[in-house]
Amino acid sequence: MELAKKAYFIEGKWLNDDDFLVHLATSIGLDETKVKERLSSEAYLDAVRLDQAKAAEIGVQGVLSLLLMNNMASVEHNLLKYLNKY
Repeated sequence: MELAKKAYFIEGKWLNDDDFLVHLATSIGLDETKVKERLSSEAYLDAVRLDQAKAAEIGVQGVLSLLLMNNMASVEHNLLKYLNKY
């Protein structure tokens, strides 16, 4: 996860690029063939769409979002307000 965050936030890489995801996965020791199979499978696509739907349902609007105690807190707008509340 740290490599993905570094790639996105520091290096400006797009994490929706399958070749780059394969590169990240193999750099931490995952099998290239299995990663490629997973990325091209309908089950993977269905799981991603389910995650996206759940995120939208709880109000996630961007990458910098946290789920704290079953409440969504957008880092840009709500995190300090949320933390000050507790």
